[in-house]
Amino acid sequence: MGVASVGDYVNVRYSLLHAKTGDPVSDTVFDIGEVSLVVGKGGFFPGLHARVPELEEAGKQVSFDLSPAECFGDANPGLGPAKVPLSSAPPGLKAGEQVQLANGMKARVTDVDDEGVTIDANHPLAGVPFKMELELTSEPKSAATALQEATFAGGCFWGLELAYQREPGVISTAVGYTQGHLEDPSYAQ
Repeated sequence: MGVASVGDYVNVRYSLLHAKTGDPVSDTVFDIGEVSLVVGKGGFFPGLHARVPELEEAGKQVSFDLSPAECFGDANPGLGPAKVPLSSAPPGLKAGEQVQLANGMKARVTDVDDEGVTIDANHPLAGVPFKMELELTSEPKSAATALQEATFAGGCFWGLELAYQREPGVISTAVGYTQGHLEDPSYAQ
């Protein structure tokens, strides 16, 4: 058992490498490098939260092998890759471009040839195993005493959440409904 526990506020330094190639990963939705987080409370991929409590001391870098499920998930065959006939695709598409499908989903163009366009709506890093280098850079603190909490109300909370996630000093965000009389209401309710 390490020095940090679920619910602790920690500062860590980490990097992700493709397990098969050893190439560094930098194009994720998560910050990489030196970050602050509350262990087990989201805001980063599950493998990071799961491994912080395994660190036995601050200042020591440790390597971990992470499965796809611990990072960006397993690739879903229902999301691609799928080949679309050229006659059904917009002209001029190139590999690497993003398209919006009729159902609203976004997909990456992964290949274009004389027969069609191959698209994939999986996250670009889905199905990829990683190696993570991880170091606890400060002693853990209880999040309850180290952080302050603020509650804000707004119309479309997804947009507000993104804005707050980008503010310096914000460690994590959570969205939900206030008031009302239903237990666990759906979005439509």
